Amino acid sequence: MLARFRAWLSRVASATATASSRWRILVVAVAILLVPFFALSWYWSREPSVFWVSAATQDRPLVLGYSTTDTLIQVATWLLEKPGGYLTNDIMLPGIWLDNMPSFEFGVVVQIRD
Repeated sequence: MLARFRAWLSRVASATATASSRWRILVVAVAILLVPFFALSWYWSREPSVFWVSAATQDRPLVLGYSTTDTLIQVATWLLEKPGGYLTNDIMLPGIWLDNMPSFEFGVVVQIRD
């Protein structure tokens, strides 16, 4: 059993000994890693759907500030429940590639805070 394993290992080592096959393996490995990262980056970078600020009246006058408060709740809820979480502090892949979404998140935080 051990002899068969050693023979298999030597065949694999001799097959990958050439420089061109090593580069080919490296390129394939990097591609296998990058494709899911790009797909995840695309998923995390999706913008939220548009919502219209309109109060549904129930035959009563609206309370002053209802639309502002409802918009604040909608924006904060989106930030908490968005795909990928809060990406502004990401320093690893794929979050480091995303430049627009962390800026968008910072703008949302500024709007919520102010």
